[in-house]
Amino acid sequence: DPGTVGPTGTKEAAVNLAVAQAAAAQLEAFGVKVVLTRTADYYSTLASRARIATSLAPNAFVSIHHNGAPDHVEDRPGTEVYYQADDERSSKRLAGLIYEEVTIALAPQKILWGWYADAGVKARLNDQGRDYYGILRNAAGVPSALAELSYLTDAAEGALLNTPEFQKLEGAAVARGILRYLTTDDPGSGFVGASKR
Repeated sequence: DPGTVGPTGTKEAAVNLAVAQAAAAQLEAFGVKVVLTRTADYYSTLASRARIATSLAPNAFVSIHHNGAPDHVEDRPGTEVYYQADDERSSKRLAGLIYEEVTIALAPQKILWGWYADAGVKARLNDQGRDYYGILRNAAGVPSALAELSYLTDAAEGALLNTPEFQKLEGAAVARGILRYLTTDDPGSGFVGASKR
């Protein structure tokens, strides 16, 4: 499953892995023990990733993604980070800190960014009133966030995401958000209420 595919054929799965590896390297440099649910280009189901998280019971579980099909562009990053609807304290704070660090890191790029109307930090529910995203729903009990860092399908962002430098920039920002979650009481920012999708 390649996920979203950019205009030049870049596969989301490859970018996600590169960004996750960059985040892991940053966290490990600060002495944080990191486990990746996927370490190479192979398929791993959402259920198996969530099982890894629940069996290890980590302090934080972050699912890294890149978005597709924005509905408009703006002059600031359209990052979206989802938290577990039933965890208004830990998961929401983790998501807010990742959002804060990612948007600060991306903002200096002078491009138009892909956006969806309710970009920011939010919960998204399915028809049964549970978390829409299986990775969050199935990792109940573990503070978890799903981060759509930028838009792979947007031409300008896609070009940046094709570079190792930008992948490392995103990874370092995710790592800073996680570190702040682990070491501070900072609340994070970017909260926009429940998703309108």
